[in-house]
Amino acid sequence: MKSFAANFTRLLGEALTEQNLAHVEHFFLAGPTVAKCILPYKLYVRKMAVACGKISMMYSRLTANAIILGFNALKHLVQWQQDDENMFETIMKKMYNEFARESRTGGGGFDV
Repeated sequence: MKSFAANFTRLLGEALTEQNLAHVEHFFLAGPTVAKCILPYKLYVRKMAVACGKISMMYSRLTANAIILGFNALKHLVQWQQDDENMFETIMKKMYNEFARESRTGGGGFDV
């Protein structure tokens, strides 16, 4: 399970650094289940939570499904990881910084 957690977070991080973000959605098709598998490993929980926070704010580069599935996984991580008091604050700071970065680059939002 530890190797799964390590590989999942590593691949997710690599996927977020690529120019083509079309496949990020596939990482979170079973988001809550993946979150349960990663829960015993605090380091990987934090890495996944920060990545999910980043995904939640990348509104101009990701599809709506990817954002919703990433946020759903983040919600479950925060609910189940209640013994780490600083995790929520860390994720909120990451989300704020990512939103500011996305807004600065002129992120256009969704077509209505």
